[in-house]
Amino acid sequence: MDKPIRMLILEDNAADAKLMQFELEEAGIDFTATVVSTQNDFIRELHAFPPDLILSDYDLPRYTGQTALSDAKRLCPDVPFILVTGAVTEDRAVDIMSSGANDFVMKNHLHKLAVAVRRAVKEAEERKARKTAEAEVRAASQYARSLLEASLDPMVTISAGGKIMDANKAAEEVTGVLRDRIIGTDFADYFTEPDKARAGYEQAFFRGSVKNYPLVLRHVSGRTTDVLYNASTYLDETGNLKGVFAAARDVTVLKKAEKKILQSHRDLDDQVKKRTAALEAEIAKRIKMEKETDRLLAAVTEEKERLAALVNSMTDEVWFADTEKRFTIINPPALQEFRLTKDAGVDVETLAAGLEAYRSDGSIRPMEEAPPLRALRGEIARNEEEIIRTPASGDLRYRRVSASPVRNADGAIIGAVAVVRDVTEQKEAEEAIRRQSAKLEEANKDLDSFVYSVSHDLRAPLRAIDGFSKMLLKKTGGRLNRDEAELIRVVRDNVQKMGQLLDGLLALARVGREAVSCAAIDMRRLVDEVWQNLQQINAGRALQLSTEPLPPAYGDIRLIRQVMMNLLANAVKFTQKKEVTVITVGGIANNAENTYCVRDNGAGFDMKCYGKLFGVFNRLHSETEYEGTGVGLAIVQRIINRHGGRVWAEGKEHEGAAFYFSLPNHA
Repeated sequence: MDKPIRMLILEDNAADAKLMQFELEEAGIDFTATVVSTQNDFIRELHAFPPDLILSDYDLPRYTGQTALSDAKRLCPDVPFILVTGAVTEDRAVDIMSSGANDFVMKNHLHKLAVAVRRAVKEAEERKARKTAEAEVRAASQYARSLLEASLDPMVTISAGGKIMDANKAAEEVTGVLRDRIIGTDFADYFTEPDKARAGYEQAFFRGSVKNYPLVLRHVSGRTTDVLYNASTYLDETGNLKGVFAAARDVTVLKKAEKKILQSHRDLDDQVKKRTAALEAEIAKRIKMEKETDRLLAAVTEEKERLAALVNSMTDEVWFADTEKRFTIINPPALQEFRLTKDAGVDVETLAAGLEAYRSDGSIRPMEEAPPLRALRGEIARNEEEIIRTPASGDLRYRRVSASPVRNADGAIIGAVAVVRDVTEQKEAEEAIRRQSAKLEEANKDLDSFVYSVSHDLRAPLRAIDGFSKMLLKKTGGRLNRDEAELIRVVRDNVQKMGQLLDGLLALARVGREAVSCAAIDMRRLVDEVWQNLQQINAGRALQLSTEPLPPAYGDIRLIRQVMMNLLANAVKFTQKKEVTVITVGGIANNAENTYCVRDNGAGFDMKCYGKLFGVFNRLHSETEYEGTGVGLAIVQRIINRHGGRVWAEGKEHEGAAFYFSLPNHA
C-alpha cells in the first residue's frame, strides 16, 4: 500500500500489544495502530476508525476472539482478521479459520507476524482489485448490450460452427423468433437460400470480413426481407478467433422503389451504405486469484476497444450521453454531419437548442423533446421520424431515431444512447413511387374506358355480320356448294368467337370501372356456393373438392366470388383429361395479409411461360385442347390488385398448377 496500514489491535495485555507493534516496525511495515481491550471499544472503533487490518487476542475478559471475528465480519466483512494468541488448541484454530479469519500467529512466534500481515493485506488488495474489474466488465457489457438493442439493424454473433450465439431485438422482429429460441440455431436456416448464407459466414471466417453480402431473410410467417450483410470476425482475450459478428441492413424499400421505377422506365440510384462491426464475448471462469485479476482487467480493455470499434464503424450516427447531459461518445458520421470535433465537449441541451428541428407532421419540435433528453428521463424512442437542418448539408433532412436509457445492474439510469439514420433518399424514392402510381392509375382508367367503348361499339357490326351471314344461308338454300356454305359457317363461328373476346374485354373493363365495396367475407361459404354452381355446369363429371382451413377475408364479395369462380373453373377445365381429378382450396392467416390457394393436378404449365400467364388473350394451351378466351386470369389479377393484394402461381407441365392470391388483413 502507498499509505500506512491502519490497524485495530484487540488486546488486553499492553505489553503484548507493544511487542506486536515492535515486530511490525522492525519488519519495515508502515502502519498506524489503535489498541482496544473491550467489546464496546472494539465495535466503536470499527465505526470511527475503519481499519485495513485487525489483530486480535483470543482470550479476553468477557470477550473472545471468536466473537470479535463475528462482529468484524458483520460490520466490515472485507477487512482481514489475524488471530494473535498465547495459547490456542488446534481445534479452536481450525474453527476460527473456518469462520473467516485470515491467519493466526502464536505470541511466542511473533517474528512470523509481519509475514502474516503482508500476506493478509496483499490478499485484501487483490480482492478489491478483482471486484473493481468485475464491475467495469459489467458496465462495459451493459453499454454494449444497450447499443445492440438500440440498433435498427438485425445483429447476431455466429460461432465457428455456424450456430447463433446472440441476437438483438431487431433480429427477433425480422425473423419472428424470440431471442432465446434463436440462440443455438443454425444461422443459415433463417434465409431463403441457406447454402448462400452458409457460404457468406464461411467467407467471413476465411477472409476476416464480408461486406454488402446480399441475402433474403425469411420471417416465420413466410414474409421475406431483402438485406445486405456486413460481417467481421472477433477474437477472445487470448487473441484466438472467437466467432463472427454480423449485421443486416434492410433494403426492401429501396429494392421495391428500384423495381417500380425500372418498370416505369425511370432509373433510381440506390445508395445505401452499410457498415457495422461486431462485439460480444464471453469471459472464461475464474482460475487462480492473481491470474483472474489480470485477465478481467484485460477483458475490460478489450470490451472498451470493441465498443469503440463498433461505434466508429457504423454508418448510422451514434450518440452516448451521461446523466449530466454531456455527450461522452459521438461516432465519426455524427461528428461529420454536425461539423463537430471529437473533443468539442458539446452538451445535449446546447446542441438541441441550436437545431432547426421539426416533428414528422411538420410542427416545430421543442428542445426538451430531443430523443437523447427523453431517454435520460427514462423514455424509449424507437424508429421515430424527425426533420432537421444539419450543418453539413444545409438542407432539411428526414431522419429516423431510436433512443433508450442505459441502466446499470440495479436498473438505475447511468446514461442514454441514440442511433440515427438519414432516410431522406428513401423518402424521395417513396414520393417518386407515389407519383408514378398515380400516373399509372390514371392511364389504366383511360385504357379501361377505351376498351369498354371499343368492345361495346364493335357489337353492332358483329351482329350485322352474323345476321346477314345467317340470312344468306337461308336465302341461298341448296344453291351453295359445300365449300361456299363452309366458308359462311367459318365466318359465323369467328363472329361468335369475336363476341366472346369482346365479352371478356367488357368484363375486364368493368372490373376497373366499378367501385369496390369491402366487407367481411366467409370464404368457406363462398367457396361452397361457387363449387355448387360448377358442379351443376359440369354435371357429367365426377368432381371432388378438398377444402382446407380458410380464414375469413375482407373485400368486395361480388368481385372475390368472381376470383374464386375463375380459378376453380380453370381447375375444373384443365383436369378434364385426368382419370382422377384432385382440386384443393386452402388458406393461411398472417398478421398483415391472408393468403389463399387453388391447386389442381391438371395440365399445368411451363414456368418459362410465366410472364404470359396473367396477360389478356394470352393462352398457354391451344383452343383445340382447352376452350376459353384468355381473359379469366387477367380479371383475377385486376380484382386482387384493386384490393391491394398480390397474385402469383406455380406449375409444372402435366403435373398441375397452384394459383395464390393475398388480401390485406383488416380484421
